Amino acid sequence: MRPSTTEYNDDDDDDDGTIHRTLSAAMRAAVTALAGDVDTQYVYTTTTDGSDLTEVYGPLDVVQLANGTPSPYRQHTHNVYGTGTQAHLVTETLSLGRS
Repeated sequence: MRPSTTEYNDDDDDDDGTIHRTLSAAMRAAVTALAGDVDTQYVYTTTTDGSDLTEVYGPLDVVQLANGTPSPYRQHTHNVYGTGTQAHLVTETLSLGRS
């Protein structure tokens, strides 16, 4: 059984508990399947002495290439960290894209 979602009105001016919006189980499953396309994703590298944010992938978008063709695009940021005394300090940030 997949759960549905109900959000109740909790407005300060109208706290009567009326239903604000609902999401059926089927639609919730569909939205969850798309979540990887509409969210921002964070990738961490973990070592024995801590974690570093190494990759950030933005939401999927569609851009138009120079030849006019639409293409999927996701902003991608890569952080490079130092070593030794600069461990866990970002020494370089690369702004990349990927389709």
